[in-house]
Amino acid sequence: FGEAAALYWKHRERVAKDPVTARRVAGLLANQGRLPDAAALYQDLIKAQPGQKDLLVSLAVMREAMGLRIEAAQAWGDAWTLDASDSTARNRAIADLDAAAAAGEAPLEALLDKALKYDPASSSMHFKLAVLRLKAEDRKDAYAHLDRALQSSPGNPTYLARLPEAIEGDSLIM
Repeated sequence: FGEAAALYWKHRERVAKDPVTARRVAGLLANQGRLPDAAALYQDLIKAQPGQKDLLVSLAVMREAMGLRIEAAQAWGDAWTLDASDSTARNRAIADLDAAAAAGEAPLEALLDKALKYDPASSSMHFKLAVLRLKAEDRKDAYAHLDRALQSSPGNPTYLARLPEAIEGDSLIM
C-alpha cells in the first residue's frame, strides 16, 4: 500500500486523468485511513473529468466520513444538479446541511428553495424551511411554508406544534 501511494503522489497529475487508476488509488488511500488524500484525488479527477456524477457521490461520501458536512453537502448538491431526478443526492445534501447546524443554515435555505421548485408538495422540505424562517424571525414566510406542509400532511403533530410560533404577534395581520 505504501509503495502504491508513493507512486500516486509522484505521478498525481497523470493518475488523475485515468479514472480507473484514480478510483483504485483513491480506494487504496481510503483503506489506509488517508481520507484527505483520497478526497483530494477525487477532486483532481472531478476537475479532469467534470460532469461525472459517480465521482461527486464518491467525494461526498468521503467528505461525510471526514466529518465535513458542508463540503459533503456541496458535493451531493453538485451530483443532484447533474441529475435532478436523484432525490437521494438531494436528501443527503439536505441532511448534511441540517447536521451542520448554524453553519449550514444559509446554504440549507438556498437548497430547500431550489428543491421545492422540483417537489413543491414536499411537506418535510416546507417544514424545514418554515423552521429556518422562524429562526430568522420571518413569521409571515414561515407561516406560509408551515401552511403548505400542513396541506400535504394534515394533522401532523410536529407541524401543528410549531403553528403557534408562526402566528405569534401581529406580523400576519394585514
